[in-house]
Amino acid sequence: MPSTPDEQLKKLDDEIKQLKSRKQAILNREKQKQKKERTRRLIQCGEVVEKYFGISNIEPTEFEVFLQLFFEVKNIKAHADIIKKSLNL
Repeated sequence: MPSTPDEQLKKLDDEIKQLKSRKQAILNREKQKQKKERTRRLIQCGEVVEKYFGISNIEPTEFEVFLQLFFEVKNIKAHADIIKKSLNL
């Protein structure tokens, strides 16, 4: 057991460093776990989108354009429905 105050302080500093290192390792593992879970969700969602939209082997940039067009059409239809209702058509 350390006998001098300097030795005791050094031992405590070493323990603090070890605890900080262990804490960081735990945080890193948790962050990695969350990244894996997010990746899994993204893959699953992508599979569902491919299934229901009937698209596959599409590049991300092409898919983004597809989604933009899809939502533009959807918004146009929604606006048309609102106009039809307001005109009692």
